[in-house]
Amino acid sequence: MKWMKRDCREKGNKQYKSRSRVARRLQKADWLEYQQDTIKHGWTESSTRQQRTMSYGDIMKADTTGAGPETSRQDKLSVTGVAASHAMAHTDLSSMNQYKSIITQVGNEKGIAPALIAGIISRESRAGNALNNGWGDHGNAWGLMQVDKRYHTPQGGWNSKEHLSQGTDILIGFILAIRSKFPNWTAEQQLKGGIAAYNFGVKNVQTLDGMDIGTTGNDYSSDVVARSQWYKTDGGF
Repeated sequence: MKWMKRDCREKGNKQYKSRSRVARRLQKADWLEYQQDTIKHGWTESSTRQQRTMSYGDIMKADTTGAGPETSRQDKLSVTGVAASHAMAHTDLSSMNQYKSIITQVGNEKGIAPALIAGIISRESRAGNALNNGWGDHGNAWGLMQVDKRYHTPQGGWNSKEHLSQGTDILIGFILAIRSKFPNWTAEQQLKGGIAAYNFGVKNVQTLDGMDIGTTGNDYSSDVVARSQWYKTDGGF
């Protein structure tokens, strides 16, 4: 089953499309499986100090092929791949900078690269520009990181530190789940797998080569990684 965001918003002459499908919108069985793993491994959404300080992998070392054709068409780009991801990240930079302080605070507190949080925000909500009064996905997902109300009680305002903390804790949970599922993967492969799981669930992450097959646009983790790398090298995150 596929979830696709079809909401479009107009901002000036620019059309923003929100097409993300995040892991919080998992089928009920998949979400129950994640909850069971959470209990088994002792994970919590308010991460422990050890979780916050452990290494989740280096986003700059993660492999990426960037955005696919469907994602690139959102901005009517003539290119695809890493160049397209970088272009979309750059488009969102001025809006993203409004939240740079809290993104950096949350990243430092959780042990997650602020650039990765920015990459997810760019993909999920175009730094807020794809939202309608803070909501996306037909009124089901909340905030910059699109926390789904069907599986979580959204915390904080749509562009608040509390919201980013919740979204980042959810991401960490999926990274740890992928680490447990694929212990022989490198830290960067587990990191990328966790990003993919954030979009379509742990059980759907099966192989390295096919990691994004079935994610929104069949490119979710690669696009997020490429956007995150741009925010790290060129965006000041």
